[in-house]
Amino acid sequence: MTCETNKQVGTFLSGGIDSSIVNMFAAYGLSIVVAKKKYKRWFAYWSIIMFVAAIAWNWFKMKGRGL
Repeated sequence: MTCETNKQVGTFLSGGIDSSIVNMFAAYGLSIVVAKKKYKRWFAYWSIIMFVAAIAWNWFKMKGRGL
């Protein structure tokens, strides 16, 4: 990655203008889950799996840094 790419990634993750686009997609996804009953059933399971995956990934990445 070049320095310019790193700056763009940092800006995206720091909550710049692009975070509003991510929020739009999240809101659209949640509206679909609320509207369709078949998705409501799996939403809690999916949320738990994503939470555990995020914790595991962060633990894996921080393990080499002394955490």
